[in-house]
Amino acid sequence: MNPYDKGMLIAFIVYYLPTLGLFYFMILRVNRNLPRSRRIPFSLSWGNWTKLPTEYKRFYPRSILSG
Repeated sequence: MNPYDKGMLIAFIVYYLPTLGLFYFMILRVNRNLPRSRRIPFSLSWGNWTKLPTEYKRFYPRSILSG
C-alpha cells in the first residue's frame, strides 16, 4: 500500500465513519419519538437530510449535534 492510499484509508476511518455514526445516531433518536408513519428511513437520500436536522432540533433543542 503506497503512502497516498494509506492516507486516504486513515482519513476515511478518522472522518467518514464517525460522521456516518453520528448521522445514524440522530436518526435513531428522532425515530424513537416519531410515530411509525412519520419515521425517517435510514437511507442517505437528499429529502431525508433536510428533514432530519429540523426534527432533531425539535426534540432536542439544547443539543449541539444539529448546530
